Amino acid sequence: MTIGQFSERTGLRPKILRYYEEVGLIVPCLRSANGYRKYSESQVETALLIHSLRQADVSMSGIREFLTATPGRRDELLAEWRSLAEIKLLSVKIANQFLQGFDSRTKRMHLVHWDCSRTVAWFSVKEIGWGASLPREVWRMCKEKFSPSMIAERAGYVRFAEAGEEAGTLQPEIGFVLENENQAPKDGRLEIVPPTLFATMSCSWDLPASCKPILSTIARFQFETVGEPLRKIAFRDERNYTLMVPVLIQGKHSGEK
Repeated sequence: MTIGQFSERTGLRPKILRYYEEVGLIVPCLRSANGYRKYSESQVETALLIHSLRQADVSMSGIREFLTATPGRRDELLAEWRSLAEIKLLSVKIANQFLQGFDSRTKRMHLVHWDCSRTVAWFSVKEIGWGASLPREVWRMCKEKFSPSMIAERAGYVRFAEAGEEAGTLQPEIGFVLENENQAPKDGRLEIVPPTLFATMSCSWDLPASCKPILSTIARFQFETVGEPLRKIAFRDERNYTLMVPVLIQGKHSGEK
């Protein structure tokens, strides 16, 4: 088949077919003496598969690997692409919920995206009171366990059970995002945090109830929490923190904990 005939057979414009040839996805089975492209009937299905995968937002490199992969590897690639497609779908849903619920006249909730996995070193802390003592403990621990080049942010993270807050005495974990997981102190517990979307709001240590608006806002936006909240504490800030509630974690579905 000429490129015109192949275009009619597949429904793909010649411009698209030339592009797929240019990037090495489908090459005419032969070239005539005058340079015209010739395609075979067996290439129809391949061309349609390539175009279908592109419409599903699969990368060119992914398609190229898929075309030459073993059946087992093809199954693995399909599983990866399904997971990514589901994440994208959930992301669009969350974006819509955020825009539908956004109110510029009230205290604002923001969305923060960790777009790649992060390695966090967690350390258990003995009982400690609520308030400015937590930021001071974060700063003290950072100076004790790390050099400045070992951590990726000038901040630490705190997490603990809500029941502890109500009792007024906490047993939190303090964590730091690492530049290199191989530099983690031996007494730290490493956790690989996958790409995560957080609903966040600025809160005050002096006003324990200041974090409550985000909980009602999350409900108003119809978000579902999918993990334990984090409190981000910027170094040397003893008054404020950022409450970060995960609403989307790559590989985890709503309702899972």
